[in-house]
Amino acid sequence: MSFPTRITNPLLMVLEVFVHAFESDTPLHGWAIKKATGLSGAATYKMLDRLEDAHWIAGQWEANPEPGKPARRLYRLTPTGLPAARAILAERRPAALRRPAPEHGTAARPLRGFFHPLPGRLGPR
Repeated sequence: MSFPTRITNPLLMVLEVFVHAFESDTPLHGWAIKKATGLSGAATYKMLDRLEDAHWIAGQWEANPEPGKPARRLYRLTPTGLPAARAILAERRPAALRRPAPEHGTAARPLRGFFHPLPGRLGPR
């Protein structure tokens, strides 16, 4: 398992979003992660690239995008990424693992907005 060379606050925020999304079986797209963490688009997508290169997350294009909208890339934690994310959060941000995932449409601190469930929108695994 490949670990990041630096554990940064943005990495912790993104991992927290992914762990809560995993617990609610919700795939995430980059914009939802950007909104939940408050990171810039560039920082969010760079982090997603790093996590995907480390095989902590897997992404695939949305199977059935909404009419008139482009397909989004949806991400989920992998079997490698889930224990790694939980271990890092347990060490560096233990309250994140005790905090329940916010309900749809509610804000969470320190995360903003969180994510929108996308049931049935992810293609075959």
